[in-house]
Amino acid sequence: PAPFRTTHMAPRSVQVVVLLVAALGLGGRCLAKRRPSVLCGACRAVVDELHYSILTEDPSKTLQVGGFRVDSSGRQRGVRAVRYAGSETHLTELLEGVCGQLSSYGLSMDPSTGEERYVRMNTRPGETLTLTSVNLSSGGAGELSAACYEVLSDHEEDLVEHLRGAVETELETIQHKLCNEVSGYCGSRPVDEL
Repeated sequence: PAPFRTTHMAPRSVQVVVLLVAALGLGGRCLAKRRPSVLCGACRAVVDELHYSILTEDPSKTLQVGGFRVDSSGRQRGVRAVRYAGSETHLTELLEGVCGQLSSYGLSMDPSTGEERYVRMNTRPGETLTLTSVNLSSGGAGELSAACYEVLSDHEEDLVEHLRGAVETELETIQHKLCNEVSGYCGSRPVDEL
């Protein structure tokens, strides 16, 4: 009789499944490491979208915050009204949908410098869109959206901290602070328009 032979190899279908899971699970992070411009673009776009939403929120809208205890005479103490725009509650609500908004961004490459960056492909009320000297590709929106979720996963608290009450702060200042200094996604890249 033939000697009994043992193999330690998993069936082919199991190997394929393991490879697919590994590729899907690590794909976003590997891609982001190969293309730092994607994480930088996602960070800058997230800050841009959140900042714009804060600026366009109704300034008269307020929240009641503080202690809601009632004293012996029946009055509430420690309750105060704060501006809703840029509050932690407002930012938390905005963060839930911000990655979906990045579908309005496309990858552009400046032909003179070869630099890739993500730009908004549609206008906002009262803004003009200038796309001179760039070639747009809408294929980068999915990649940007995936990177957005990574940015939120890694820096949600930093975003809330730096954007809370940021009505008077310039967009470029916040982008530089969060995307260059705090997260390091943009490294030493100069701050430029989105």
